[in-house]
Amino acid sequence: MKTLKIDSPFAGGTTWDVVDRTVIGALAPSMISTLRRGSEDFLWFAERRIAGHQLGRPGRWDHPVERELLGWRSRLAFALDPPVAIPEIDLKLSHWVRNTHAVFLRRLPETGGVVQLESVQDVDAWLHTLIDHYKAVKAAGEQQLDPDARATLMAWFRNTFFKIRQAADRVGLSRVRP
Repeated sequence: MKTLKIDSPFAGGTTWDVVDRTVIGALAPSMISTLRRGSEDFLWFAERRIAGHQLGRPGRWDHPVERELLGWRSRLAFALDPPVAIPEIDLKLSHWVRNTHAVFLRRLPETGGVVQLESVQDVDAWLHTLIDHYKAVKAAGEQQLDPDARATLMAWFRNTFFKIRQAADRVGLSRVRP
């Protein structure tokens, strides 16, 4: 049995390793609430867009965070450059965002800092979610976030993404590439 290496997540770091075929991570407790709030906002955004489609009034990608979020997913899934005003694609992207963040939130601990990703779906959800958070912070700009806090968050999301992907690659659990 392999022991989990911890690189001080309680000092703001993050560490990810593999035990059997499970990717296990340790997060700083302060990041759990940040990630939860952000993903709940993404869920609200996706649900609002899906409801708009059901009412026959899909929204426009007029907010910088929406453009950034749906833009990168549009490029990844459909090789389309945003903003794309194709309702069917927008609806698929909105469902994808909702489903990704729902899986992510199911694996995000309530209070403790230990995360267990046991499947390709779990790993993909976490990697896509981290990119969403990164893109949202990037789109928010320095006008909405303190420049130091913004840079720190962006570095944390990038670093955590690569650590999860590296651990998951060792056991064949990841498909996502930035």
